[in-house]
Amino acid sequence: MAPYWGGGVVRITVEIDRSQVQSVIDKQVKKVNRCAAIALTKTAAQHKKDFASVIDGVFDRPTRFTGSAVRVKSATVRDFTAELSMPKRQSSYVGKEIDGGQRKAKAYERALTAAGLLPNGYVTVPGEKAPMDANGNISRTFLVAMMRQLSNGGYGGSTKGDDKKQARAYKKHGGFLVVPVGNRQGFDRAKIKQPGIYRVTQQQTTWDLDPVLIFVRKANYKPKLNWRNEVQKTVDAKFKGYFIAALES
Repeated sequence: MAPYWGGGVVRITVEIDRSQVQSVIDKQVKKVNRCAAIALTKTAAQHKKDFASVIDGVFDRPTRFTGSAVRVKSATVRDFTAELSMPKRQSSYVGKEIDGGQRKAKAYERALTAAGLLPNGYVTVPGEKAPMDANGNISRTFLVAMMRQLSNGGYGGSTKGDDKKQARAYKKHGGFLVVPVGNRQGFDRAKIKQPGIYRVTQQQTTWDLDPVLIFVRKANYKPKLNWRNEVQKTVDAKFKGYFIAALES
């Protein structure tokens, strides 16, 4: 750079090494790209943390299994896309609250239908006395014992080679009574108010009937969760701050 005097004017000129300038620009572009990917990933991770409170407004006392359903795929400098997804198990029912529609029949429901105990077009909901596991689902051990006993008449008797196993299951879980849809003749209507499966336990002079599974018609779920909007709220609240922080680090 050299000042030049002539004609009453001082001119300052400079020769720019364009290769050096481009190198600086390239470094800044790389940093911006890296910071954008970091900010996107952190924003997605923040929504993963927020999801439990989001879902709390959709489900009645959602389990930790449901609240922790979201998985995050990180953004990269080659793909400025952070991805939020759910495993198949959670998406099978949470997805109905997002998209609407009917939930798929569970394995034991398909088995009940195949056995002629649960009519087509019906699913089950837990009864008042259904034993639940830590995730808020009906105990798998209980379901297995129930299906085994139902396949042998419902009250634990067996003509097969598993009499001892049946006896232990009966002692632990009781017997089971299936009340069909649309026909409660012959049943104590004071104790049996809905079609379904009832656990039968013998007292000294009477029998207790406790509802464990209730038969209900398949329902079409109306969307309750606009997940896209909830994610956008997190983006609006967090992305800019994460991006600036990454640039300044």
